[in-house]
Amino acid sequence: MRISALLTALSVMTVITLSDDAWIDVIQNGRYARSVGSTGRSDCPGVRKSVRLDLNASPVVLQLSGVAPDTIAVTIGAVE
Repeated sequence: MRISALLTALSVMTVITLSDDAWIDVIQNGRYARSVGSTGRSDCPGVRKSVRLDLNASPVVLQLSGVAPDTIAVTIGAVE
């Protein structure tokens, strides 16, 4: 699954949260973005994994793999 997003307002530390188990790759400016931290919880319904990245205000591509359910929620926001 590929998702394209334009992060116009997020030029700071960014967090991407997934509702279920999945592998996530973030591509920006033709390169894989490196995470600067992550958390995972198996006992918290709806919030399985969060990844922190230092992104800038340019387009990104999110690639998700290993998604078991038919749908998955993805939340993108600035780290406060």
